[in-house]
Amino acid sequence: MRNAIFFLTLISLFGLRNSVNAQITSIANGNWSNPLTWGGVPPTPGSTVIINHAVILDMDYGYSSGSITINSSGSLDGVTPLRGLGISGGTLTNNGNLSIARLALNSGTIENNGTMENDSLICFTSLTNNTGSTILAGQFMISTNGTFTNNGTVVSDNFLNISSVTSNGNISSFDLMNSKTFTNGSTGIINVGHNFLNSDSITSPAIFTNNGNIAILHDWRNTDQINGTGKFCVQNNTNNSGEMTGSFDFCDQTGGGIDLNTGNVSGSITYCQFPCSSGITVAKTNQTIEIYPNPSNGSLFVEISGTAKSLSSDILLYNSLGSLIWKNNANEKQFSLDFSQFPKGIYYIRINNDGNYYQKTIIFE
Repeated sequence: MRNAIFFLTLISLFGLRNSVNAQITSIANGNWSNPLTWGGVPPTPGSTVIINHAVILDMDYGYSSGSITINSSGSLDGVTPLRGLGISGGTLTNNGNLSIARLALNSGTIENNGTMENDSLICFTSLTNNTGSTILAGQFMISTNGTFTNNGTVVSDNFLNISSVTSNGNISSFDLMNSKTFTNGSTGIINVGHNFLNSDSITSPAIFTNNGNIAILHDWRNTDQINGTGKFCVQNNTNNSGEMTGSFDFCDQTGGGIDLNTGNVSGSITYCQFPCSSGITVAKTNQTIEIYPNPSNGSLFVEISGTAKSLSSDILLYNSLGSLIWKNNANEKQFSLDFSQFPKGIYYIRINNDGNYYQKTIIFE
């Protein structure tokens, strides 16, 4: 009798393990908790989940093992109503759309090949945003032990790094603060709509390496270490009480040099050797896109120069939370845009032309 009970127990345990680790694929649009979405039992932590449809996360959810893959035809929506998703193990791969109000990446491996939209995104683990992919986050924090690699596009209201960031793509944020290790690569472009701060924490120094281009529309401040070979363009106040080394070009548009310097600045730093411009040369061609004036009263002018196979441009406008609020198309190399219907504030404009991509933070005042 005992042997029979023992074997029945083993069978039940193995059966449970197999059901937990089973592959579960969506078969229809619907709620996460609805069996009809999956054609059977809804996923549980440990399942291999494949989403090919529009799935609504209808509960706050914690995922501790297994994998979730959102394919290009699929989406996982936890914004309406507001939901939270915590990943504490396994893998999350997004090839479609992942819209979760509160996303906590505690452990595991996360890869974005599509679009992620979050009111708040906090990362304690490995997160990769690949080329052609987009992360739209109100509050974006790379926290303890987190590693963020960006080769795509990030639009955020506040970007805070207290661990490790490497970016070779585009980042646009209202405020940006680094408290540990941040590397902006040679192809990296960062637009800061308000303030930039590089300041150490209690436990570690803040080391910011800029080998690309960074534009700051308000104040720039460094209390620790900044180095690199790239370029800073600052439109307002600049304050350095730390160390500036390397051979990057620094341009304070209110006067050229640093407004207040009580730190150490290497003699290899240059000042305004390269003009600050609203245009950025796109890698695929010798094409340049310029948007001006900035700040603006809502009226903008766009000029596209260089070679392009097509005159058609898609124009998208996002608010400070990363929500798309306006979209249109233009078929000329020079055109004007009227956004006077929108209130004053920080916005992000994106222009796609001939397979090339341009994004800029703008201020309506």
